[in-house]
Amino acid sequence: MLSAVANIFAQLDLDRDGEMNFRELLGAYYPSCTVQELDQFIHKYDSSPSTKGGPHGGPGDNRRRELNPEQEEELASFLAIIDQNSDGVLDVQEMALYCANLGIGEETIEEWMAEYDTDKSGTLDLNEMKEFFRKEWIRV
Repeated sequence: MLSAVANIFAQLDLDRDGEMNFRELLGAYYPSCTVQELDQFIHKYDSSPSTKGGPHGGPGDNRRRELNPEQEEELASFLAIIDQNSDGVLDVQEMALYCANLGIGEETIEEWMAEYDTDKSGTLDLNEMKEFFRKEWIRV
């Protein structure tokens, strides 16, 4: 089973950097989309586009990225789907269940929890998830 997951991850990690970025994640969800279509989707929801170096101005662009109201609404809907017990927060098990199909392992989830679980509750609430997406989208 572990080798099957590793093979899936290897297929999805297009740049072979050992991590799955947002563009690669979108490609996993929408495998029939072209790279151009994925870029259009990313640009559609990028509230701070730049004409230089891609959607965030290229390497070294440290602007604070904010989610727009439409993105926040979509994120809340997304969390409601993953939140299996409807308690308003995501725990490691809920994240692991959802991420397993994407080839994202428990080690990565634990790293995310360590970084984004600011109140150390063992869960991610909506504000912590907003921060996660805000920071992770910068890496696209």
